[in-house]
Amino acid sequence: MRETCICGPERRACEALRNGKAENCLSCSKWPKVTLNGKLSDFCSKRCSKITFNSAPLILHINVSMESFEDVSKQFRSQWKHPTHVPTVIKIWKIFCDKQHNDQFSRYRLSVERTREIPGGNSKRRWHGTTRACKIGDSEIQPAVCNSSVCSLCGIIKTSFRLAKFGHRTNFGRFGAGIYTSATSSKANDYVQEQGGSPYKAMLLSDVVMGKAIKLTVDSPSLTQPPAGYDSVVGEPGRSLNDDEAIVLAPPLVVSWRIQPSKLLRVIRRAAPSDRNMIRTSSIALALGDEESCGRDARWLQSVQTARPRSEGRTTSASCQQSYTPNATCCYPGCHKGAWQNPDGSYSSFCSKKHRDTMQQSNGPSPSVGGAKLCKNCHLRPVYVDANRMHEFCGNRCHDAFQGGIRGAQGIVRAGICKLPGCQKPVYVGPNGKPSDYCSRSHHAQGVELCLLCRQRPKVIINGKMSDFCSNRCKDDTFGSTPVILNISPDMASFQDVSKQFTDQWKHSTTKPAIVKAGIWKVYCHKSHTDAFMSYKRHVERNTHITGGNSRRRWHGTTRTCTIGDSENKGALCKDAKCSICRIIEFSFHKGNVGVFGPGIYTSATSSNSNAYVKNLGGSPYKAMLLNDVVLGKTIKMTNSSTSLTEPPHGYNSVIGEPASGRLDYDEAVVYRNDAIRPLFLIIYNG
Repeated sequence: MRETCICGPERRACEALRNGKAENCLSCSKWPKVTLNGKLSDFCSKRCSKITFNSAPLILHINVSMESFEDVSKQFRSQWKHPTHVPTVIKIWKIFCDKQHNDQFSRYRLSVERTREIPGGNSKRRWHGTTRACKIGDSEIQPAVCNSSVCSLCGIIKTSFRLAKFGHRTNFGRFGAGIYTSATSSKANDYVQEQGGSPYKAMLLSDVVMGKAIKLTVDSPSLTQPPAGYDSVVGEPGRSLNDDEAIVLAPPLVVSWRIQPSKLLRVIRRAAPSDRNMIRTSSIALALGDEESCGRDARWLQSVQTARPRSEGRTTSASCQQSYTPNATCCYPGCHKGAWQNPDGSYSSFCSKKHRDTMQQSNGPSPSVGGAKLCKNCHLRPVYVDANRMHEFCGNRCHDAFQGGIRGAQGIVRAGICKLPGCQKPVYVGPNGKPSDYCSRSHHAQGVELCLLCRQRPKVIINGKMSDFCSNRCKDDTFGSTPVILNISPDMASFQDVSKQFTDQWKHSTTKPAIVKAGIWKVYCHKSHTDAFMSYKRHVERNTHITGGNSRRRWHGTTRTCTIGDSENKGALCKDAKCSICRIIEFSFHKGNVGVFGPGIYTSATSSNSNAYVKNLGGSPYKAMLLNDVVLGKTIKMTNSSTSLTEPPHGYNSVIGEPASGRLDYDEAVVYRNDAIRPLFLIIYNG
């Protein structure tokens, strides 16, 4: 029978596989892996990648001839510090976690990277030994994850690491309740237990976000989180430790996603002098694709690695002559952001599509850096590229400055006026001749508000309104981590606005309390409640023809049993069911409080009135109150109590209790729907 003729790139791909100059796709094992942005992917096509990530959690076998097999084996051998014989690595498997954990891990790593200004959040590969009660990974026919509650290894692959399970086996931790890993493979081997009758041992190599680590040599078993200002604990060999340990911690009962078993699972043969150099045969990879369509995407086949020996190395992007690792930064001139990580785990040469496309399209006779044409005005940044059109300037500011003569062809600078309202001084001009928008650093700090999340870049204006964030990236990271609160600096306009409302609406004769320095926090509710609130708000607006559904900011006082918000490092929600502040931030309001107008959700325009309902049960020296966004819609004003109400009278959306002699001393606003209100700000003030 004649063989089917394969021409073009498919033929070259098959020849590369036969000659051992290309690596098989981990999923289908029929087509070569492709190189994306200078880094070798795990798959041959988008189809194989999609099939794998849709089937996660799962493990895929890594052939002994692959470069990653040798890389991990070398790390295992070099980090075996015990005086015993070094075991032989038999099999290595790549772990693909479920999308939810991958997303949470990536968000946390990005958060640490931005907060600590450490590339990649100081992400390290660390070993972890645990219990295996099955034979997963012993052979290619045993890749399935078991359902045994005793098998910690399969539990980690399915749901990742969990602080709640800490100590169930050993009931001991030198540095408290955390997730323990080690850079020493032999140290992690001490914790490996085989209960499934396998002749082999299994160990995990995990990706751990260390962030800013504190080094300790003395035991500290009372720790429940890293010391203030740190993200992890590194136990160094010394008084009580023979080998290193790396620990990430978080408050108890919180699922931690600071460590990800996404690297590799290996099965090692128990060491014996006679088999340390045993020769192993190649294994058959797990096939998830079909022969007819898998790997035939022309766009992917064009990027198949060229037929050259692995020892010669793989080429990287022409615009950035370096090998990309999780700690790499964007190659775009002047950009210091981390390189984008693709869904398959590989890294791009740039942080975004915009920077990638600019570097690819902006070539010309003008001055350039790395092939990118530079701005005609500042000669510092690459020009802006919009679709297929290449502009002459990097942005509107340089365009306007050039047109206005701030920088002419001879490089003459005409300084403008400081943008801070009320200041008429000329702007500062730097050594490079580039004018600032402000006359001094102090006026720049007053005039520019930094992003609430990263605290590094200015907020942006969207549709004429100041956003809370500097970019969609910070915005998505925040809303992807909800419910969460972010601190507002005293120099921000929103701090002054909320503080003024609090003071102006204090009507009691008592002394007006002062808001503490870091005492205003922006509340971001869970997406489901925010969506429900906005939907109800639009519904009321359409039915009542009142702009914004008559949305008002109203105060609400309630019980707090913790110290959330007392300082800048106390932004985590507690788990106490009696802490109404944290439960409202976490789940929003729930109708049920019985008052003078029946069971509803009560707020007030008078801050001192809400203060009467504030209770502190957590030992804090301060008081806490919520400022909320309430959709009042069409209101009915009442002066007499009506405890039988369960909803507003027909044709109305809310009830306003007005002060009257002998009845109400101060106003009350009552809504009878959970989606009619959401918390906006948490205010901490002197009691």
